[in-house]
Amino acid sequence: MHKKEQIRLLKGLIHHLDNKTNIDAGGIIRTPADTYTSEERFDMEWNIFFKIILK
Repeated sequence: MHKKEQIRLLKGLIHHLDNKTNIDAGGIIRTPADTYTSEERFDMEWNIFFKIILK
């Protein structure tokens, strides 16, 4: 992500914090419980995301 975009997003978040507001995502999104309990998903996230960050 480009620095200008990061700054724009951060300013928007700070504005919401200051005004005690939030962004309406347009509905409720439900996440299946296996998102948090699946060993297969854990392995995939660990191998794809965390190992890259921890290099």
